[in-house]
Amino acid sequence: AMVLMSGQPAMAAPPEPIVDLRGEAAPAAAGQPYAARNLPDRIVLSAGADASRSMAVSWRTDRAQGETWVELAELVPSPNFGSKAQKLSGESVLTTSENGDARYHKVKFDTLKPDTAYAYRVRGSAGFSEWHQFRTAQSSNAAFRFIYMGDTQNQILNIGSLAWRRALLQAGNAQLMLHAGDLVASRDDLVHDDEWGEWSAAGGWALATIPQLPATGNHEYVDAIAPDGKESRRLGGHWPVMFNLPQNGASEAAKTTYSVDYQGARFVVLDGTSALDLGALKNQT
Repeated sequence: AMVLMSGQPAMAAPPEPIVDLRGEAAPAAAGQPYAARNLPDRIVLSAGADASRSMAVSWRTDRAQGETWVELAELVPSPNFGSKAQKLSGESVLTTSENGDARYHKVKFDTLKPDTAYAYRVRGSAGFSEWHQFRTAQSSNAAFRFIYMGDTQNQILNIGSLAWRRALLQAGNAQLMLHAGDLVASRDDLVHDDEWGEWSAAGGWALATIPQLPATGNHEYVDAIAPDGKESRRLGGHWPVMFNLPQNGASEAAKTTYSVDYQGARFVVLDGTSALDLGALKNQT
């Protein structure tokens, strides 16, 4: 007997979308020091809506690291604590900027135990980052320390890092870091991706260890032309990929508004630029 088979040829997967992070023309850092490499960088830890139960992390790799995953373990006083780490997966997005292609990753840590130390490390195409540690909030009201930073937008690494590092020394084991907008300039002073590279370098290990609560300022927005031809603003492309924030804010400013509960205190982060310039005031109040 003869069996004849026919069918359609397999369809190729559609190309993965690429987020364009390029900004207006501006001077670039010499030698592309902020291009993505084969080890992870720009690792940022964020608190979940309930910081006693959830945290989240975002980071960047080169394009070659297609899989998004983290190893997470309870941090116990033993050098082999990582042997019991669990593998957690997440999502990623491809980007392009003046520094070339990159991939940004996000993973959420849910069902954590209150007042517990954890360690995690993130994956790049050449291997893992070092282990980073954090402690979840207590589930009851308790005093805590936090650092409040504002307007690091100019000479971020050259001068802004002084404020970061002095604050970390003087605060004494701060449990949170708040950023009150204008983290970067997003104008024509420096390539925008280089500014975010400087911001990440200024914060260094603290960004990956102390939960960050950032708020947008007007400098996280870039100029845009509205459909009617008038000048307007739009959120810069780096914000949504740099941070892995709670999704519990205002619907008309979902990427930039959120709240976090921490040991009896509630931090509510609003977006003044979208409220005053883009009509989202009523939605946020």
